[in-house]
Amino acid sequence: MRGAPASSLRCHGSRGYERWWHDLGRCHGRRRPGAGPGACLWNRRPAFSRPEKIRSLAPPRGPVGDRPAGHHRRTPPGEVAPGCYRDCGLGASVRMAPALPRIGKQNCNPQNRLGGASQTQAVETLAPFTKNEPLRFGVIGCGAISTLYQLPALRTQKRRARLVAVADRDEAWARRVAKQYGAGLAVANYEDLLEAVDAVLIATPNASHREIACSCLDAGVHVLCEKPAAPTADDVRAMFEAEARSTARLMIAHCVRFSPHLQCAHGMHVRGLLGDDVRLEASLGGPYGASAHRTDFRRDPAQAGGGVLLDLGVHLIDLCVWFFGSSPELAAHELTAVDDWPVETDVRLTINFPGATAHLAASYSRQLANSIRISGTEGWIQGHLYQPDVLEFFSRNSTICRRDGAQQIRLDNRSMYELQFEHFFSALLEDRPFLIQADEVLATARTADACYRRDNANTVPAA
Repeated sequence: MRGAPASSLRCHGSRGYERWWHDLGRCHGRRRPGAGPGACLWNRRPAFSRPEKIRSLAPPRGPVGDRPAGHHRRTPPGEVAPGCYRDCGLGASVRMAPALPRIGKQNCNPQNRLGGASQTQAVETLAPFTKNEPLRFGVIGCGAISTLYQLPALRTQKRRARLVAVADRDEAWARRVAKQYGAGLAVANYEDLLEAVDAVLIATPNASHREIACSCLDAGVHVLCEKPAAPTADDVRAMFEAEARSTARLMIAHCVRFSPHLQCAHGMHVRGLLGDDVRLEASLGGPYGASAHRTDFRRDPAQAGGGVLLDLGVHLIDLCVWFFGSSPELAAHELTAVDDWPVETDVRLTINFPGATAHLAASYSRQLANSIRISGTEGWIQGHLYQPDVLEFFSRNSTICRRDGAQQIRLDNRSMYELQFEHFFSALLEDRPFLIQADEVLATARTADACYRRDNANTVPAA
């Protein structure tokens, strides 16, 4: 059923806007973990400023003759309206949800929520293979990231890779992980598994990434290295120099890039749907004790190399580099620590790019919105970083938005770790380039370096 006209989406005053988003979240029937009834993922503002009101972006009302061509035409069932965004990246296609409906009790039924039964699901496409046998894969470091996210995602890639070995300093723990995930070899020293594998995931403390990655590459083993690539830009450069000397390849696991909604948002930005003077606002973080940790290396500067900036902040910096290019200029930053932390627990950054500005926040000490909003002269995109199947957007350059107002896109809810593995293995098997390039990783590392080197400066370049 076609949604209400764009004029019904207009909100008068900030409270009306916030209530509109709150009701939108309730229509989805979703709540934040631990939140009470009626709470939702969308009732938080972005970290730096309130988003623009829908009213300022909706087309003006006027006589029928002044409306965009085709305004009166109802889109037939199964047909995608003109201007509808189809390609969301990673080989998936989506159909736009109907225009956002007028809020009311009838929409609080889960069966009537936005993008309900009429929503077309994303279509998975598996790339062809050039090799008959899956890659032999090993995992170096069996901490929380590996056991809770990476190894479960690896199970979906049986056509591309099979787990044959794991390594961890705690050999007894390595044997438990190997038994759980079906690996035939468990060792304490990572060098003992290099002859048994074609590729590895490095998920060890940050300060060890350079040594392990260079050893693996020198042995001809492909490397997927957890972020951050290394604590300093010099370490990162040495890792890519080792790749240049080797027959093997290196990819840094900036997994957030592979979230379906961010792939979709990137495609919209590249197609010019947002216009010029783009502004990106994003926040990521929450109380450190609320997340799972097998070890506490992030509190140790010798192992972590830094604090929340290297752990969470690099995700946001990498997204900016991906969207806007590898020429970031750090305009302002603030690093602070709470309690007895020897590394920073909170960071705020302002980064300038050609034609764009980013405002970022990351925290170990307080709950942030975990959201992203990208706006320009012609429209905006926004979403929740941990809700990869939903994206909200408006663009004056989109026919469907000019006709029906702000839109919601529903995407296939696939894990970013699963999609990252799929990309990594397919690129190796088919000799295709990685989505994450060396110059982008170095740009992210140089920006973090600039923060640490000139912590007391107000404006510094990311040299």
